[in-house]
Amino acid sequence: MEQQVKQEIAQSIQGLRLPHYQEIPAVGLFLDQTAKYISEYLTPLHGVELTASMISNYVKKGLITNPVKKQYDREQIAYLIFIAVAKNVLSMEDI
Repeated sequence: MEQQVKQEIAQSIQGLRLPHYQEIPAVGLFLDQTAKYISEYLTPLHGVELTASMISNYVKKGLITNPVKKQYDREQIAYLIFIAVAKNVLSMEDI
């Protein structure tokens, strides 16, 4: 059973490719655009998602800085990608 779970995990992450920092858009993205952009990269990780309301909550909790003119910049998007992946193995307090 354990071997089967490992194989399923390996198959699901086979198509995973996260963007390099320089590949993240340098222009600001609005909340829904940011959520969609990140979610497209996270698709191979079944069950890992990032919604607009989750992003808003991360801003409220101080995990990322407030958007400037309602737009998220490259650094904020990089942080959000990290949070989306890390929250599956770390508690929000540890992040």
